[in-house]
Amino acid sequence: MNDVGWQARATKQQHEISRLESEVSRLEDVRIQQETSIQHLHDTVGKTSEEHGRKQDQAAHTVHALTSELRTTKQALEDVTKRERQVFGSFNCYSVDLSQYYSYYYYYCFCPVFSERRLNCCC
Repeated sequence: MNDVGWQARATKQQHEISRLESEVSRLEDVRIQQETSIQHLHDTVGKTSEEHGRKQDQAAHTVHALTSELRTTKQALEDVTKRERQVFGSFNCYSVDLSQYYSYYYYYCFCPVFSERRLNCCC
């Protein structure tokens, strides 16, 4: 009977070993799937990060270019305004308030620059 007990015990252990091997195989498959998923996510994060960096660099370059262009435009506008003041400042321009004759605010400007009467020209 001793042999039968040992055989039953050996068979039971073989069955347990077989079950554990199949469980290890199943867990190995899950590990491989998870590893693939993690690698895919890692690649996606890398691509997204790289794309974000490119877009951020492009945005910074665009802001720099626009800032430079705005500075140039502002300087040009200031130069034109300065020249206009130099030109118009040397003429005697006077205006007449005609609001007493009209129901709304109304000025006529007698301006030698335009050599004609104009409504609100440069005064």
